[in-house]
Amino acid sequence: MTQLLVSVDKAGDVKLGARKCRLHKKEEVVKVAKKYGVPNPAKKTIKQLCTSIKTKAGAPSRSKGVTKDDAVKRIDAMKISNSNKTKLRTLFTSRSPRHVLAVARELRRLQF
Repeated sequence: MTQLLVSVDKAGDVKLGARKCRLHKKEEVVKVAKKYGVPNPAKKTIKQLCTSIKTKAGAPSRSKGVTKDDAVKRIDAMKISNSNKTKLRTLFTSRSPRHVLAVARELRRLQF
């Protein structure tokens, strides 16, 4: 087996080379798991091995998104007029922080 690139696709599935991890044979997945230092790879299922490889490879976690506090800090750091900043803060009651940040970025882009 040649060197396989370990990556994570949009859906969060681990890919070994061009194929999803869960579609490889167990022997191939065990070899990759040993390279990543997964303990006792021969005693685990393919699904468990793929999950372990994903965590060992340092794949980004799929977080829920931006929190309100993070969004407020980012908006405060932007070069936007204070009146627009207060309007953006009122948007938090009806919209998600991610949407408010997108509006703030667009305001910043149009302002300068």
